[in-house]
Amino acid sequence: MSNKLLTVLTAMIFTCCTNSTNKTNSVVMEMNVKEKDIIIIDPVYIINDNDEWLEFIKKLDKSVLGFSDAIVTELSDYHQTEIIDKNGYTIGEWCSDSNLLGCFLLDEVLAYSKDFAKDNDHWKNYCVIIRNFSGTIQFVNETRRIPCDFLGEGKYEDAEILSIKGIGEPSFDTKYLPTEIFTGE
Repeated sequence: MSNKLLTVLTAMIFTCCTNSTNKTNSVVMEMNVKEKDIIIIDPVYIINDNDEWLEFIKKLDKSVLGFSDAIVTELSDYHQTEIIDKNGYTIGEWCSDSNLLGCFLLDEVLAYSKDFAKDNDHWKNYCVIIRNFSGTIQFVNETRRIPCDFLGEGKYEDAEILSIKGIGEPSFDTKYLPTEIFTGE
């Protein structure tokens, strides 16, 4: 099965199963880390095998991949999105092709995915690596009013988005540009 087909199937599964309840500013999940390198990435980029991918998306279970600590959630259709530090400087960018996003321990990803380890520079626009993080990573659902050009110039709509927050050292947050959020409605 090709990666494109897997991406389409995954999007279809999660579109059908998504709970439409609007949760404003609610923590979806969190992960505590002490002095570890973390990576924020769509899991489709690191999973080696189509069978493992299908098993993983059934439950979003990190143990399928042999990971000890990770958080993974489904989300809307995003394009490049930035993670910024407490001074507003860009740490890196992420995007999601499978409508999933996870935060993993970098050493576990590198041990699991030899291909990812070989070509780490290729993935720099697809993931964010934060070195020596200590604290809590939170995935938070937020409702934000965003420009919606397809509704007409100057039109806005409320969109549920996922913010990734790092509470600790170094602290970080999510920066969205309105043109980078698509609700698919």
